[in-house]
Amino acid sequence: MIEKNKRVRSKFIKLVAISILISLPTFGAIALWRGNGVWIPLAIVFPISMALGVLIAKRFYRDTAFICAKCNGIFKPPFKKVMFTSGTIKARWLTCTKCGHAGYCAETIADNK
Repeated sequence: MIEKNKRVRSKFIKLVAISILISLPTFGAIALWRGNGVWIPLAIVFPISMALGVLIAKRFYRDTAFICAKCNGIFKPPFKKVMFTSGTIKARWLTCTKCGHAGYCAETIADNK
């Protein structure tokens, strides 16, 4: 279990680093637009960064499962529920697909076999 927690943390750090790198050109393009009125770089960079953001979210979903606080079952809720629910870095407010318990569920690495 400790090894899985280290892998979750490592994946989280990598995703945050990639997200920051993707955001930097967008912020630069916004600054250029606001400062000089040049909007073409933003029109080019913004759709690319949005597409990369969607790919990151899908990769996060593919590699993540959740542990129910009540039944300790490992489950994978629908993508929409994971992305648009409240939560913290380590847990999200979800409904367990096995027992129906609604509460904070801890993130773990999915066994994609």
